[in-house]
Amino acid sequence: MLTFLSSAIFWTALSAIATFLVATIALLPIFREGFANKAKARALRVMLMVNFSKVRPTFEYLEGVRERENTVILPEKYILEIANRLQDYSSSLYLLTTHEQDEVSKLIINFIYTAELHRDEKLSKDDAHQLVAHINKVEDLFSQHGYYHKEDEELPSSMD
Repeated sequence: MLTFLSSAIFWTALSAIATFLVATIALLPIFREGFANKAKARALRVMLMVNFSKVRPTFEYLEGVRERENTVILPEKYILEIANRLQDYSSSLYLLTTHEQDEVSKLIINFIYTAELHRDEKLSKDDAHQLVAHINKVEDLFSQHGYYHKEDEELPSSMD
């Protein structure tokens, strides 16, 4: 009888271990997708800030806080191209946190509006100031969620 109990306990333990392994293997794609989405979100943040950083000096100049000297003033055509590019990025905003999605959506709408005012030569200093302030706000928000590499973060195992 003792042999039967030992055998039953062994098979029960073995089936529990096998069930755990199967469940772990089944969940691996979900974990990988989560890691991939985090990497995509970080890349999206960088791409958005690259585009906003290109136009920030122009709008700072129009706002009156930058001197013409040593400032690259983008032509209206290029600013409108960036506005179109930002609209294309808006389909990937689901990768960001909810708060980031809200702020970036507002910034893209504000940017398109401001770019059109600039094109029509109706842009005020206050409009330029609001856009620059919103760009700075989004940059600060991105820095909290992985826009900048942090020293204390662990590298993925493939990069060790």
